[in-house]
Amino acid sequence: MVEIRDRQLQGHSLRVANYTKTFIQFLLDQPSYNSILNKADIELGFYSGLLHDIGKISVSGWILKKNLKFSPHQLLNFKLRIEKLKNKIISKKFSEFSSDTSKETYVKDLKALNDSIKQINVHLNNLLLLVNESIEISSPNNIKKVLKQIDVFKNLFNVSDDLLKKWELSLLTIDSGSLCEEEMSEIQKHSESGYNILKDMSWPSHLKALPEIVYSHHERINGSGYPRKLKGDQIHFVCQVLSICDIYDALSSRDRVYKKAFTVEEIQLIFLEMVKKRELDGNLVSIFIKNVVPIFQSSKDIYSKVA
Repeated sequence: MVEIRDRQLQGHSLRVANYTKTFIQFLLDQPSYNSILNKADIELGFYSGLLHDIGKISVSGWILKKNLKFSPHQLLNFKLRIEKLKNKIISKKFSEFSSDTSKETYVKDLKALNDSIKQINVHLNNLLLLVNESIEISSPNNIKKVLKQIDVFKNLFNVSDDLLKKWELSLLTIDSGSLCEEEMSEIQKHSESGYNILKDMSWPSHLKALPEIVYSHHERINGSGYPRKLKGDQIHFVCQVLSICDIYDALSSRDRVYKKAFTVEEIQLIFLEMVKKRELDGNLVSIFIKNVVPIFQSSKDIYSKVA
């Protein structure tokens, strides 16, 4: 259901389920993990992977699909406001223009009016271009260019109107991704929403932990995750395994509208940084990269690898 709403998630849950299943199968053959896991955890990991993002059905569809810092509606409102301001300035210029002059003065004033209108169009078109670039690229230099263009325009044409609202500026200065704090907060509620959907269902004994795993799949072992800031063993071991698989697929996927797909080498560096911060278990990450990833890299169709 989630993947029907959001095309960029199509296949994600199945891939995570397959990664998790294969990862657990490999860990069961390792002496240091076969006392922590059992064969029933293979199925627990697989179905937890399938359902880990079910809570996203409660998230606004436009947030799930947002790939720019402005939504289409916000960008349209900005463009309409600029167009309205342009018409206002040009109308004022026309009202100041007088045809009751000598022919020579009239021609001179008319040329000045036309030049002024061209200047207005050039400056505002440049502003629109810079804003369009800024909603796609997180770059402080772009923001500086936008603000400079606004100052030049306001001084040149004696404009006091706000060309860019404070909340629009805050969106343009988002450091990473395309979501503001409020939108990110709504996205982060999907873990708890998924838990609430699943918790009262009747699960067989070996799947009893599934709602808790869904609840915790964004927790990190150093307590920096969400929504409950769980640490270490407070996070179900199968959930720790699933989280690594979830992160890997999110980074390697080519169908996320808000980012490029990372290479395995780039993902290794990201994982290394997360291990340094104690967000993920270093041994698990090492096993996953060395033993699980190659299995799926050699498979052209992991969708066929179902339980």
